[in-house]
Amino acid sequence: LEEMQEDFITSAVNYSKVDRELAKRIWDEWVIPLSGYAFNKSHSLLYSMTSLNTAYLKAYYKNEFLVSNLIAETQSNSPTAKDNILKIRHELRKNGVTIYSPHINYSVTNYRLVPGNKLLTGFSSLHGIKEPAAKDIMSKRPFSSFEDFLFRTDSSKVRSPTIQAMAACGALDIFGFTRKSMFLYCSDLRKKYKIWMNKYPN
Repeated sequence: LEEMQEDFITSAVNYSKVDRELAKRIWDEWVIPLSGYAFNKSHSLLYSMTSLNTAYLKAYYKNEFLVSNLIAETQSNSPTAKDNILKIRHELRKNGVTIYSPHINYSVTNYRLVPGNKLLTGFSSLHGIKEPAAKDIMSKRPFSSFEDFLFRTDSSKVRSPTIQAMAACGALDIFGFTRKSMFLYCSDLRKKYKIWMNKYPN
């Protein structure tokens, strides 16, 4: 405040048409006393409003509230994030929500509630799936087969670790291959399939 005093008084004189003595009185009698409690008062008011809104959402939109917290924890680097995710998922199950693994043709980046009290896991919850890969997948689906998925996705974005993470969690189960085979042979299959498709496009 000491650094701001002269600027305040000069600006008051220049822009508010008051004399320097009145500007100094305003500073001494209003600004200085206000600084003693305005910060704490404003924060307590904002925290109260946040608490009220949070309680309302948790009471009347509990599942949506929990999913929002789940998304936030998924994006957090906090050392407690993993435990918090498990707690929130447990709370959702207690509330009657069925949690489904990611699905190659239906999942989006984040967790998503769907009709019927179902929660579809998002791609961001999987270790090894970056945003460019998720965007590339979502822009090119639906995929009709594992070969279709391998051929049409961008190999510079949807790399082998991404495919392996999706295979391991069940996101590719609809293609009819075992998770193990897709995990182990995705890189080799992609190379061979692209050579075949380029050689025999029809």
